[in-house]
Amino acid sequence: MSTSRRFQPDFPEPTAPVYPFLDKERKNRFLDLVRRQLGKDGDSVTIADGVARVAGSPIAHGLTNLAQRCNLSPDDQWPQLVEEHFAKSAPRTVAAAAASLIGGGSEQNLERLVVRIYPHDHFQGPLRDHFVQRIDLEDTLTVLAIDVGPTILPVQRAVAGTWNLPEATLFDHALDNIARTSQAHWSRLSIPPTHGFGFDLLHGDFHAPTHILRKDPGLPRVGREGNLIGIPACGVLFSYALDSPLDALTIQSLLAISLGKCHDGPNAITPHLFWRSPEGRLHLQRAQRRGDGARFLPSAEFVECMVRLQRRTPGTP
Repeated sequence: MSTSRRFQPDFPEPTAPVYPFLDKERKNRFLDLVRRQLGKDGDSVTIADGVARVAGSPIAHGLTNLAQRCNLSPDDQWPQLVEEHFAKSAPRTVAAAAASLIGGGSEQNLERLVVRIYPHDHFQGPLRDHFVQRIDLEDTLTVLAIDVGPTILPVQRAVAGTWNLPEATLFDHALDNIARTSQAHWSRLSIPPTHGFGFDLLHGDFHAPTHILRKDPGLPRVGREGNLIGIPACGVLFSYALDSPLDALTIQSLLAISLGKCHDGPNAITPHLFWRSPEGRLHLQRAQRRGDGARFLPSAEFVECMVRLQRRTPGTP
């Protein structure tokens, strides 16, 4: 089968939010804990499409990350995890955090600036435009934040306005901080060994995925046609150098890693892959679950890339 036929672009079908729980009983227990915590003051709580809302409040609480944390933790820790999660978004907590950012001034806060990549629909309702944000990667959101050690606080636009610096300058500072303070390191993994399929993994730091936004992300290996990069969740970035046409087993292995980690989390970002071209441009390559397997939905540009590699590789059908 030729590469051009193997990688035909396709339009992805919409998918509903998926909880990570394997059985309905655990999912229902999780949702019950959410309802009890958010409704502890007697307010009614509605949950739909992975989002919880409290009557009378403009805040929409996304549940995906919390569900992933609970799913990976012992059941007896769930009540504490749920309580701590929603305590961070309590109005008083948010107001206190904003006050500390304003009081710190631009000089102190610039040293703590970071950026975090979120799913494109992470912020709902009024929060959608509340924080300093931009789009660097299709289907995601890049948000300016402050690293305060135990947590990451998105920077409100009103707060950033008091620092009297352009947002582009703030993002540059944040990316420089990540490059300077990162404790992430690269490892070489091979899965499965009999196939000889190998890829590079950046891990050991919560901000590892953000390195994809740097002009030089420090990839250990750069392919002739660039790299396929995955950022399925915070703490993880993987890269595959494109030196030869992708075969079915290789692409299925990459999709399994990306889809699996994004599903399990925690702090899921995106199941999709990104082709970093030799020029440094990042192109979205969609991944989709299909029954027990996965479906790859490459862009037209990536198909052309594969055709070029096929022509350069001796013995390729």
